[in-house]
Amino acid sequence: MLGLMMMMLSLILMQLKALENVIFLVLAVVVTMLSTSLSFSFFDWGGGFSGDLISMTLGGLCIFLTILMIYASNLFKVLKTYFDFYVKIIMFLAITLLICFFTGHFMVFYIFFEMSLIPLFLMILGWGHNPERLQAGIYMLFYTLTASLPMLIGLVKVWNLIGTLEMSLFIFEDCQMGWWWIVLMGAFLVKLPMFFVHLWLPKAHVEAPVAGSMILAGILLKLGGYGMIRMTPLLAFEMKIYSSVILGVSLVGAFYIGLICLCQNDMKALIAYSSVSHMGMMVSGIWSMKVVGMGGALVMMIAHGLCSSGLFCAANIMYERFGSRSILINRGILSIWPIFGLFCFLLCVFNFGAPPSINLFAELTLMMSIISWDILTMLLLMLICFFSAVYSIFLFSIIHHGKTIPSYSTSGLELREMMILFYHLVFLVILIVKTEVIFLI
Repeated sequence: MLGLMMMMLSLILMQLKALENVIFLVLAVVVTMLSTSLSFSFFDWGGGFSGDLISMTLGGLCIFLTILMIYASNLFKVLKTYFDFYVKIIMFLAITLLICFFTGHFMVFYIFFEMSLIPLFLMILGWGHNPERLQAGIYMLFYTLTASLPMLIGLVKVWNLIGTLEMSLFIFEDCQMGWWWIVLMGAFLVKLPMFFVHLWLPKAHVEAPVAGSMILAGILLKLGGYGMIRMTPLLAFEMKIYSSVILGVSLVGAFYIGLICLCQNDMKALIAYSSVSHMGMMVSGIWSMKVVGMGGALVMMIAHGLCSSGLFCAANIMYERFGSRSILINRGILSIWPIFGLFCFLLCVFNFGAPPSINLFAELTLMMSIISWDILTMLLLMLICFFSAVYSIFLFSIIHHGKTIPSYSTSGLELREMMILFYHLVFLVILIVKTEVIFLI
């Protein structure tokens, strides 16, 4: 019913622009899928491609964000900076990610996992705003490749031990990998990224164009969590032994990153650091080895992907108008664009998990899983959630209140920009009524 309503509304918007019509049709398809039963657990398309609820959810998020980030990059189309090639890079990246989500073979996953770095590197170097984009691209490649190349050796080791790299067969294997778990999990921990190996992420976000930031925060970081979930059946024995190390580093790092967020002057850097904090909780949920933790991690990936993508899009809208990402310059936005201020407020509120958001549901399930692992983590989780609310409110209040600098242009917002933020929020609200996905993992 909701899907049909969206389709009817899209026909009404035929008198506007093709953009709104196309996005409403896509949103209608997504809503229709969400309105159907999510009782399926596994499907096989043949040719090495298969999937389950996790694959379908992340694949749908990838398609949804790909469409939004193409239309969020209208500035490159106006400036005629090789926009067609830019769109082709985005589409290539989206196809690469979809293959990662729907392949059933770990070697194919590894190949396209590495291949996803190429289009993002080209986007940062070709359409980044500052000369530091080369350093940011090299940082990203250095960190990810250093952790990913040893993973290839680890996959060969797995092949020699059990004779297969099919993900669906890992659950039937009972083997002990020993210290090889560091090689197999290291690439995913860097991709997320986990604290201590996160330095590449703020640099990449700050220098990337809007589409690069949206796809990086919305999908690419979740690729690490997805790979970790797929590797869990094979490394269950090692994860139980070393879970205290990973959970300790992740939770302490999430708390420390929350303090770092309060010291940031750059909007995109603050949003990027907040991603590290949220991913720290997600890693802890997976390594707690609880079913509810796995489900909470999936919900966190979806909720954070939409929130962070919307926040980066909002930051780009202000950057295109004011020419700066500094929160000291972008002030008094609420008095100029009140509807934009409302959208930003809702995104910030969803970001720190205010009720009744899907983010709150994700955090509660992750907290239950982590506390059941060790009740002493309760205090640390309370501090993480508290500072998450503090820096989210700090980001909104500093930017949208106060006096506007009169020398800056305050041209009105385009309908395209408002609709992109609106679709992020609509998807987040729709997911509130579909929280049963956590019980289907």
